Amino acid sequence: MTRRRRGLRGPVVTATCRGMSASVAGTAGDDVLRGTEGRDVIAGLAGDDVIDGLGGDDVVCAGEGHDRVMSDDGNDRIFGGPGNDTLNGGSGRDVVSGEGGDDLLIGGPGADTLRGGSGRDQLSGRAGDDVLDGGPDADTCDGGTGSGDSAVACEVVSATP
Repeated sequence: MTRRRRGLRGPVVTATCRGMSASVAGTAGDDVLRGTEGRDVIAGLAGDDVIDGLGGDDVVCAGEGHDRVMSDDGNDRIFGGPGNDTLNGGSGRDVVSGEGGDDLLIGGPGADTLRGGSGRDQLSGRAGDDVLDGGPDADTCDGGTGSGDSAVACEVVSATP
């Protein structure tokens, strides 16, 4: 979501992500966005974006379009949008939400929470004790190698040995 305000030299667009002002923001087109090693708030907005949060405890809103989000170290919160997104939490205790579309959600070595939302989603917890919630449609959940995984609203459930 964006809000517009009039600056001294014309309109200024301020992007937000979950009510927070974005420190990195995309455009209506296809963007490549990179965060920093610190905490970032990243808003992809429209377009088919590629977003890399890098380190820090980031908050990422992919926005409209078919987006790819990667996040490295840190305990991140990643939110997809209405497109078919690929969202990878990386290491840390991440919360990854696909929202609309047929999404691929990937956890990492931390204890992650993956929420598919609407659409036919694929959730892969990988290592760590993960919580996988496929959402309302036919979803596939693979807890990975963690021994304490839990899966809800998943039509196909597996665990990688």
